[in-house]
Amino acid sequence: MDINIFRNVKLFKPEISALKKLEVLTNKKFEHSEKLNAESDIQFSSNQGHVIGLGLSNFRLTEVPPSIKVFKHLEILRVPNNEIDMIPNFLGNLTSLNILDFYGNNVSKIPDSFKNLVNLERFCLIANRLIEFPKFFGNLRNLDTLLLSDNKITSLPYEIGDLENLEELWLGRNSLTKLPSTIGNLINLKELNLVLNQLNEIPESIGNLKRLDYLNLGGNKLKRFPETLKDLKKLEEINLYGNPLEEFPSFLHQLRKLKYIHLDDDLKEKFALEIKKQGIEEKVM
Repeated sequence: MDINIFRNVKLFKPEISALKKLEVLTNKKFEHSEKLNAESDIQFSSNQGHVIGLGLSNFRLTEVPPSIKVFKHLEILRVPNNEIDMIPNFLGNLTSLNILDFYGNNVSKIPDSFKNLVNLERFCLIANRLIEFPKFFGNLRNLDTLLLSDNKITSLPYEIGDLENLEELWLGRNSLTKLPSTIGNLINLKELNLVLNQLNEIPESIGNLKRLDYLNLGGNKLKRFPETLKDLKKLEEINLYGNPLEEFPSFLHQLRKLKYIHLDDDLKEKFALEIKKQGIEEKVM
C-alpha cells in the first residue's frame, strides 16, 4: 500500500483520502498533533503511517462521518460538542479504540456492536440523551473511566458489577432511583458521582469499595445511609447536601482520611449537635 505525505506526516493513501474528505466536510484543515488537545477543533495523530487519534469538535455534525471507518488502527476518537444522535455500528469494528469522547451530543442509544470494543479504557458520554445503560457494557472489562452524567438513565443493570477495573464512574444528573447490589463489585473504584438523581437508598455492598476516595450523593432522596459506609477507610470527600436525612451518619468520625463533608445549611442546622459530638466541625463545608 502506497504512502504519501500529508501535513508533513507519512500516511497510507486511503487514510489520507479519508482525512481529505473530513476536511471538505468541516471546511477546515487538519492539524497534526502528537497528543490531541482541547485547543484545536480538527486534529489527528499518527503512528507508522496510520491515523491513531482523531478530533472533530464543535462542527454541528449530525453523524459520525462514515469515512472514519477507514482508520482501522484508531485508538482515540474525540467528537465533542456536535449534534450526533447515534453511535454507528461500524465503530464496533474499530477494536483498537481505547478512548472515546462524545461529550455534548444527542446520543440516545448505544449499538450492540459497541461490545466489541474490548480495549476501551475511557468513555465519555456526558450531556447526551442516553436512556438505557446497556447490559453489554459488562463486556468492556478494560474500562477504567466511565462518564455518563447529564443523561436520562433510569436504572443500572446487574452487569455493571463486571467492570472490575473501573476507577471513575460518573452518573450524576440522571434519573436513577436505586443501585444494583453489584455496584459493590467495583473494587477498584476511586470516584463515584451520583449527584442529582432520585435515589432513596444505597445498597450495603457500597462498603466493599475500599479504594473509594470521593463519593457524591448530593441532591437525592436519601433518608439514611448504610452502616457499611464506615468501611470506606480511604474516603477523603463526601457530598450529602440536598437529601432529606432523618439520621446523621454516626460513623463519619471513624473515617480518618475524610477531609471534606458537604452539607447544605438545613442539614448543618438540623444535625449541629451530632456534628459537634463527632468532632467533625472543621470538615463540614
